[in-house]
Amino acid sequence: MTAGTSETASLGFGSYLRTLRAQWRWIVACTLVGLLAGIGYLVLVPQAVTATTTLNLNAITSEPFSSLRPASGLIDGKTESDIARSHVVATAAKQKLGAGYTASDIRDATSVSIADGATVIRIMFTARTAELAIDGSNAVSRAYLDFRQAQAAERITTIVDGLNERITTLNGELVKANLKIGASPRTSDAYAQALSQQQQILTELDGLLSSRNSLQSIDTASGTVLTAAEDYPLDTEPSKSLVLLTGVMAGLVLGVIVAFARGPLVRRARSGRDVAFALDAPLLTRRSRGGAIPAAEDSAALAWQYALNAVPRPTALLVVDARSTADGDPAFAEALASAGSARVSRVGLQQGEAALLSALRGAQAAVVVFGRGDDLRRLRALRRLAESLEIPLLGCVEQPAPAPQRKPEPPTAVPEASATSSA
Repeated sequence: MTAGTSETASLGFGSYLRTLRAQWRWIVACTLVGLLAGIGYLVLVPQAVTATTTLNLNAITSEPFSSLRPASGLIDGKTESDIARSHVVATAAKQKLGAGYTASDIRDATSVSIADGATVIRIMFTARTAELAIDGSNAVSRAYLDFRQAQAAERITTIVDGLNERITTLNGELVKANLKIGASPRTSDAYAQALSQQQQILTELDGLLSSRNSLQSIDTASGTVLTAAEDYPLDTEPSKSLVLLTGVMAGLVLGVIVAFARGPLVRRARSGRDVAFALDAPLLTRRSRGGAIPAAEDSAALAWQYALNAVPRPTALLVVDARSTADGDPAFAEALASAGSARVSRVGLQQGEAALLSALRGAQAAVVVFGRGDDLRRLRALRRLAESLEIPLLGCVEQPAPAPQRKPEPPTAVPEASATSSA
């Protein structure tokens, strides 16, 4: 990157900063509007809090520690999710929560998440407040585990009851076979048939008893709570911090857009910074804390130093007076002529473009004298004209506008004294 390119980029970035600094009130106002909009959104939109309970499901099997098939392979995630959001579980959770909920409300507020190939399930419950969300998540989780355990116990009981009935029947048949064996001769066919029947009954009884023992030893505990709802981070929608930050950022961006859009539309200078930005030139005067403007001699000395830096041997300088009363105030031009050795000419911005163009062509550099309330459009036009002629603007100097000279009042006619006659 060349030095000229770097300087141009620096000036462009500086102009952006000057625009933002000149329009800071609009930026602050838009930022406050964005903040108020975020607060209004939080007030109008109902808050929703989601509480989460994490459960570890047990695979209910007769061989819980079998290495042939992991527990996750015995649990179907889709089925478990549907069970957790079923009407039966919602009805049981309603009894735990008490009045104020229906089974449909609980189902609508409940969501379930379970990863494939895992036994960990998350039950989420959404409510208006954190307390209701926590109570709802815990109630649904407890109802789901109870239902799962009750279903397993019921299935085991049904199977065991069937086995008991079959065992009772076989015991009766075994008694009959034993009686027949005792009453029949050992060499008879009846004895052989009864003995064979006894062996079959004993074999079947052995299998049924083994199955019943296995079923009765099954652990029907459905799962354990890994993280209770009150211990799990709550999820709040909408997020207060996110909404407020979004409102502030949106307002700030809007303020920047308004600042850049409004900058060229500002017509009157409210401060020296407005003039410096319009001219893209440095501000050579700084008001004191009391609001006093530096004397013309001090500002002229500083302007002469800028002229020495901008022009190797300044011999012809121009003072452009942007004030409406410029024609009657040559004080700064005279002070600048006294501060250096250059010839100083003066032109009023109100005299028109032709006079300004002629004056710029005869100068090596120019200084602008301004006052509060000057027309910024004329100053921007002056900057473009100076750039086209490659005449550097050394800076802008604030000087108080001279008091307008009062026109002499016309003499009033003295009425002639009326002659009085004396008798």
